[in-house]
Amino acid sequence: MIYIERPSKPLELTDERRKELTDKFEKTKTAVWKSKYITQPLIEMSHSKCVFCECRLGEEGKYMEVEHFHPKSLYPSKVVVWGNLFPICSRCNKAKNNHDTVRYPIINPCLNNPRDHLYFENFNIFGKDSSPLGLLTEKVLNLNDMLQVVTPRFQVGMLVIQKLQGIAQMVKRYDHQYAPVGDDHDIINKTKALLQHALPQMEYSATIATVIVSSRFYDQMKDEMISKSLWNEELDQLDSVAREISLEVAFAEMA
Repeated sequence: MIYIERPSKPLELTDERRKELTDKFEKTKTAVWKSKYITQPLIEMSHSKCVFCECRLGEEGKYMEVEHFHPKSLYPSKVVVWGNLFPICSRCNKAKNNHDTVRYPIINPCLNNPRDHLYFENFNIFGKDSSPLGLLTEKVLNLNDMLQVVTPRFQVGMLVIQKLQGIAQMVKRYDHQYAPVGDDHDIINKTKALLQHALPQMEYSATIATVIVSSRFYDQMKDEMISKSLWNEELDQLDSVAREISLEVAFAEMA
């Protein structure tokens, strides 16, 4: 889970239109939130990801559902309030169900930075003891569903670790005086490609960013790349983004 900036509400969703849709929902229970002018900005807002588990929506049967953060069954007047709508996967929608987020708040990814409330341990994501918001979010969303959430995190995390180890070995062997022409570009490009997977628009970006920046391979590799003049400004910018969205880790390093 990462912090998400919510765009301005769609121009079509005027106060008058919102009232019309709300009245229609309260009378007929029609799914008034399914208009493209609502769903399209939502999916773009999250880079086509579920705002909670970060799975890619539209792939492997993970279709987008419109989440009403304050549930429409309890707060029908908020059924098309722009700030109450999120793109979400079916699993997270079922887990959250009709949880009363007004009485018992959980993390709102557009208002609360998940980094302040969650931490990462062995590919599980837990609420910090200091954060009632994080602890309840972990429970309500079942963030550590082994089959549907933890396993994908583990799989992508292990691939990241393998790639890190491979690049680290390339960096260690690199000597600019004797290296074949182009080896420096190869190392830089592979490092760039890896860090790009930790950009906010990528699937499981918080997991990937956390695995990268908490790995001893990465810290050693970065230091050595700097000393061998392989680190550049673009890599530095990507590194900063990864650190901004990574979660705290409960132990010293991932690998």
